[in-house]
Amino acid sequence: MANIFWRLPIENADENTWAQYVLAQEKNSIGDYTSYLFNDAGVLKITPGRIGLDDGTNIGVAIIDTETTISMAGVSANSWAKIEMSVSGASVTFTALDLSGSVTSIPAGFKNAWNGTKGGFYISASKRTIGIARNTAGALAGVINQGYGYSYYGEYIGTTNTIEWEFNRGILNKTNIKEIGDWNMNSSVAGNASINVVNGISSETQYVRDVKVIIRNDADSARYPLNSIDASGAIAGGIDNISSTTGVYTLRAIAGELFDSVNFDSTGYNRGWLYEKMREET
Repeated sequence: MANIFWRLPIENADENTWAQYVLAQEKNSIGDYTSYLFNDAGVLKITPGRIGLDDGTNIGVAIIDTETTISMAGVSANSWAKIEMSVSGASVTFTALDLSGSVTSIPAGFKNAWNGTKGGFYISASKRTIGIARNTAGALAGVINQGYGYSYYGEYIGTTNTIEWEFNRGILNKTNIKEIGDWNMNSSVAGNASINVVNGISSETQYVRDVKVIIRNDADSARYPLNSIDASGAIAGGIDNISSTTGVYTLRAIAGELFDSVNFDSTGYNRGWLYEKMREET
């Protein structure tokens, strides 16, 4: 079928063709998604809003007027779940079922399920996929929502790192926030001048566009960029490199400078965070 333009119907005209013109305008609502999924203290919920649906039998809009809990009971530990909406008559049902994929990436089963005609993600033709959620060791650790049109956004929160995604207009922006972990920066102890931090997404290092490191002191009363420069122009530290095969960053502190002191020698203590910005055009 060729592309076709359906104009608004003309009042007191378009006899016997009024319906097809009106329906062309109203069908735009099947792409509606004004609700959103969220993590409420470990419980997956969806907000009130409007969600359009075309399941092959029903074409219409679900009005979500009550904040609703979605059970993750059937989702395997350490797995993504596809969050789907289906209808039966006027009843609306939300379900969460396993969806395979890496913890550090958006599952292909979701991002490849976009249906431009319906204006939504449809892994199953009879259900609308309104987003995905991550179940880690039995706990809700991440939620990804469909945005407006072919876009999505959300985050995964792990034990030592957080990954945020935002996909829009063919560009995927990702932020990886990784804890540095235990680092005694006092050079009086041999080997303390550097530390290796694994970013956890080594296969995507070619998309890295910016990296920053924030250091905190032992009292957790101040924050410093790793590459701080004092009044004399001395640099406190910096990032050596990133391995393209292992995703390991080497962080270095310079002897005799800011971090080489008893204010930065506590152990059993997260020393700070590595912020990694990525950009991928699809």
